[in-house]
Amino acid sequence: MAASPMSARRFEDRVLRILSANRVLALATVRPDGWPQVTLVGYIHEGLTLYCSVASGSQKRRNIARDGRVSVAVGRRIGRGDNMQGLSMAAHAEAIDDPDDITRINQLLWEHLPDLDLFAPRAVPATLLRLRPEVISLLDTRHGAAQPVQMSALLMTGG
Repeated sequence: MAASPMSARRFEDRVLRILSANRVLALATVRPDGWPQVTLVGYIHEGLTLYCSVASGSQKRRNIARDGRVSVAVGRRIGRGDNMQGLSMAAHAEAIDDPDDITRINQLLWEHLPDLDLFAPRAVPATLLRLRPEVISLLDTRHGAAQPVQMSALLMTGG
């Protein structure tokens, strides 16, 4: 029996709960040779938009400068057994250079995670990234997996 379609609002609520319950994501970029490169980074979110920082001189940053398409995975084990809950998304990554945006995102970070460092240059210069999702897929082994949802579908339905 197929599961009934999930409303856009319910889908977005589930995505936001997963994003709020986690703080580390796997970020996959495309290397110059076409192979994927995946690394773990800390993040915060504002709605469905994610923010993270990467070393300015890193391979990951060079990959994104060349091709801003990224894949993200966020998740965790739930309870006992092999139940998992998470999401994956196809997103567009862009560097944030505007000082007002950086200040606003640092305020968001401080409000939600006051024990973390702010997004700012340190010993290794960092670049703040904005990840805007295009497609999001939910995973919840307790209830089956939802179908991927295009962001335009959420916007058109008022999600």
